[in-house]
Amino acid sequence: MTKLSKKQKKKYSWIMFWIFSAVLFINNTTQLLQSWINLTYGQVTFIAFAGIILSLGYVLWLKD
Repeated sequence: MTKLSKKQKKKYSWIMFWIFSAVLFINNTTQLLQSWINLTYGQVTFIAFAGIILSLGYVLWLKD
């Protein structure tokens, strides 16, 4: 097994941080939307995935 450099460790820790934050954000948003607006879980999931895809598209568009 190869050892990771400090730069790689930092990169992977940031990736894990963003994944963890995204999961928490989606979970909290799901709970809020279900209780405030009375949406079904499927509708909230669709909104969350649409937001993720659109934000990814926006980031890729900015990189151009």
